[in-house]
Amino acid sequence: MTFESQILSVDSIREFFEETLREVLDRQKTLTPELATAGYLVDLLCQYAFRPPTFEQPMSAIISESGNLAGRRIPKLKKVGDHSLYMAGYFAPALGVRGKLDFEYYNTMGGTAYRRLSRLLQRRGNAKTLSQVYAELGGQFDRFAEVLTGVRAVTESANSSIVDLCEEWLRTGRKELQRNLRAALVTIPGDSAKN
Repeated sequence: MTFESQILSVDSIREFFEETLREVLDRQKTLTPELATAGYLVDLLCQYAFRPPTFEQPMSAIISESGNLAGRRIPKLKKVGDHSLYMAGYFAPALGVRGKLDFEYYNTMGGTAYRRLSRLLQRRGNAKTLSQVYAELGGQFDRFAEVLTGVRAVTESANSSIVDLCEEWLRTGRKELQRNLRAALVTIPGDSAKN
């Protein structure tokens, strides 16, 4: 099998995640998120496909400080919620031996962050739809994590080499990997090069 035939070719990473999310939700039949929440999950998957967030301090410290962050509260809580959901869901298989403990940590941190975001936006009286999205994510965090685990499974079964290729390119920045990603029609953020 040639290298090119191992790469999953998609027209758009957004369309890929929309279709995959729809497939997982149809198969699981236990969760029917609001349209805005499904869109939020697709945005999250697209955003983190290339750069999951990093933290300079433990997520629990960010959560406990969130009351004192004034204008930075919303982005910090969002980052904690999104990172926790992505780790507990998409990277659940990688949590390893401590998986149950790690999942509970991410579940607690993410659910708490999303619920606080929802309440904060409700109090401010703006972003009603976003407040509802965060309330839904926070209230059913573990179920949404399972959905992202399902998305990962579909991605891996379709072809794991694209994920491996992206991860290696992110680690190394090698130009040949970047060319292979472009050849697979993967859009690279900040890259205006055309294939």
